[in-house]
Amino acid sequence: MENTIKRTECRGCGKFFVGTSVFDEHRIGSYGEAIHNAKGNVTGYTPHSRRCMTEEEMRVAGMDCEKKLVHIIIEGKNTYEEHDVWFMIAWRARAKSATYGKQTDEDEEEDNDDA
Repeated sequence: MENTIKRTECRGCGKFFVGTSVFDEHRIGSYGEAIHNAKGNVTGYTPHSRRCMTEEEMRVAGMDCEKKLVHIIIEGKNTYEEHDVWFMIAWRARAKSATYGKQTDEDEEEDNDDA
């Protein structure tokens, strides 16, 4: 199906992402730091503080979302559901630039002449 993505869903917040890298970016905080005794042996760990970013935090970090059809298997049956899917704005711009090439100043002037 056109305009669909593979499912990358966060079990913590329920949001969908265009890939595992973007998913990883939305998780912040510590896994818990090792606590060492005087001999340097690990005696425990601080509490972890991992959490999902809020939507506001994700936007500040350079993420945005758009509606996409997401492939989901429910009780063994393929189905598609529309969800907001989060992506990194800069990564998308880089991918488009690599795919379509950079627009030159002349191209931009031609585009402006058409308006």
